[in-house]
Amino acid sequence: MNRFSFILVAVFLSSVPAHAYLDAGTGSIIAQLIIGGAAGFMVVMKLYWHKIKSFFPQRNKDETDRPE
Repeated sequence: MNRFSFILVAVFLSSVPAHAYLDAGTGSIIAQLIIGGAAGFMVVMKLYWHKIKSFFPQRNKDETDRPE
């Protein structure tokens, strides 16, 4: 553990500036990507829900309610 913490401190202390710039619109683009990806996933799930559901075996309600 001691070696790991030394390496971790050395990495953080030896970092160099990235000289990068993120403008104000970058956060909104990232949010749009996340929301669009979630919406796309939900559309795909809606389109293929019947195929996904038919892949798993169906159980009858009568069989699950019966005490053993």
